[in-house]
Amino acid sequence: MDNPFFLSVESVYEYLNSNSLRNTLLVISESALSRYRKKIDKLLNTVTVYTHISTNPSYLDIEFAYGCLKDNLFDSFVAIGGGSAIDFTKSLRFAIENENRILEYLRCPFKESEKSHFIVCPTTAGTGSEATQFAVIYIDGEKYSLSAKTMLPNKVILDPELLLGSPSKVKAVTALDAFAQSIEAYWSIKATVESDQYSIRSLMLIKNNIVQYVHSDELCCISKMQEAAFYSGKAINIAQTTAAHALSYEITQKYDIPHGHAVALSLPLLFVHNLNSTQITHPKGEQYHKEKMKDLLRFLNLDSEKILDFFIRIYSELGIEYALSKLKIHDINQIVNRVNHKRLSNNPTFLSPGDLASLFFP
Repeated sequence: MDNPFFLSVESVYEYLNSNSLRNTLLVISESALSRYRKKIDKLLNTVTVYTHISTNPSYLDIEFAYGCLKDNLFDSFVAIGGGSAIDFTKSLRFAIENENRILEYLRCPFKESEKSHFIVCPTTAGTGSEATQFAVIYIDGEKYSLSAKTMLPNKVILDPELLLGSPSKVKAVTALDAFAQSIEAYWSIKATVESDQYSIRSLMLIKNNIVQYVHSDELCCISKMQEAAFYSGKAINIAQTTAAHALSYEITQKYDIPHGHAVALSLPLLFVHNLNSTQITHPKGEQYHKEKMKDLLRFLNLDSEKILDFFIRIYSELGIEYALSKLKIHDINQIVNRVNHKRLSNNPTFLSPGDLASLFFP
């Protein structure tokens, strides 16, 4: 996958043309299509358009789309949208190119097919899906992660103008997702030197721009947050996420809390736990883990006693509620019981069910 290009979304048409791609599926929500129609008018005249995208894509959504589109011999797929649209396109492309064998692949991965080009134009700065080989898909209400290297885009185009006029709440919760990803990837037990570089790059950009980005429409600030989101995606593509993400999926599914907001709810107290815990499970040992936590404090210019103050200030400036009671979230035990154990296993410290329950502000 190439590094992202800061270009206009209109350049998708030129990319398809220069690569002699003549049969393209464009996946874009109805609202995004209405919003960006003038910018992509030339593209719309040459592609098949699919707009039936849900906020949290399910296997049934993919199965329906596959039934509608399976007989088309697409040579390219374009996703214009946020994380849901991008993940949906990844899963649909996988289904079309592999005879809808998603459930089989999740049970036992096989050598997947890749016959088409994949171009992504994110309309949010947060999920980092444009830089990962993962696609979130819900099956019977359970979150699964479809993972295949063939799902990495061939081209990522970042157009800051696509984010102009975005609601501040949407900008806030997606930016917090990128923030959590850059932090979690850094302390993950699967982190590498390469993923650490991506995490640090993302973290520095977010720390210096997140508040201004949420409350303004400055193109320079938008582009920096787009870059941050991209590199947070590159980081988790290697290191994956940990306990904050592991707890978030049930919150989103049951309480309809946006993903980035759900992740942010446990991140501050998880940071404190990972810093102070004596039950280190990192395979590289206690000292290595402690040094990484010190690194994070240094990158954020934080005193260890001021961690919660720092997060509360950021959340307050972004207008993000962090107390479960005010969000009408009451069943912490169910959230803990339905934690995603695959993501939880990447956390560098041990977390009992009681520890998990204690990671939320009441």
